[in-house]
Amino acid sequence: MPAFPLRTINCTDIVLVPLNENVLLTEIRNVANPRQQRTLVPSIEKSIKSVSHKLSVAMYQAALICDIKPDDFEEFERLEVLGQRPLQQSPAEYKGCVYNIEDIHHYRLLMTLFVETFAAANFSLLDVIGHLINSLYDLGKTEEKTSFHIAFEDLHKRKKSNPDDVYNLLSNYRLKIDPNGPDNPNVVSWFNPLRKIRNRTTHQLITDVCEAQTLHRRSLYDDAHTRTTEFILNSALFPANSPDKKLRDFVQEVFEGMQGFVEDLYEYLKLAVVSAGSLPLS
Repeated sequence: MPAFPLRTINCTDIVLVPLNENVLLTEIRNVANPRQQRTLVPSIEKSIKSVSHKLSVAMYQAALICDIKPDDFEEFERLEVLGQRPLQQSPAEYKGCVYNIEDIHHYRLLMTLFVETFAAANFSLLDVIGHLINSLYDLGKTEEKTSFHIAFEDLHKRKKSNPDDVYNLLSNYRLKIDPNGPDNPNVVSWFNPLRKIRNRTTHQLITDVCEAQTLHRRSLYDDAHTRTTEFILNSALFPANSPDKKLRDFVQEVFEGMQGFVEDLYEYLKLAVVSAGSLPLS
């Protein structure tokens, strides 16, 4: 894959615009005929702007997940058992988004909000990519009847005997290339765990996604000890015998991975547009 600099959640960008967005749009406009300039190009532009929006949402949710304080979760839980209210709030904030968490119930609600929105934004991004592929390759589906899954199946029928860089990249985000075929050995490592998180936050309890693990460290002296809490993803989300995965590490991995996917895809699409010299792509 091409190598592009990836921005972390600590970047200064308020809205995350892919580095290859403008050059792809320029090449598309260059080859579009007058009719396509009026109809096809505006649809493509909407999809590309939506990709930027979804990436930005994923960045914000990943950053908020990383900014919550797991130690406060344990303290809020302890106070709830005692029937006491916390003396102070636990803040989570990122680039103007500020959440002041008040108690254990508020904490659980916002954790669910952050995790569910993060997973949803990434899969929504993939579906927007499906709209983009449908438009560029004229796969024939209406806007309401396409998705990443459908667009890939349509592209697969056309390109499976002659795969190119775009097809090969998209295939890395499929658990199975053919619905009834074997598992895809090249699927990115975080894709299936993220898919399971999306399903569990939609249909099950947040307790089926992650748990709070507290590590107590004590010295030889009773009054010198520390207690650290971390959110760990449910081991059932990963292959057997996988090491524990911290929630905050995982969301950063997914955000940077999805960002890299978009950058690579835009580069490959740009090259395909330049090579074809016209739209739609074949």
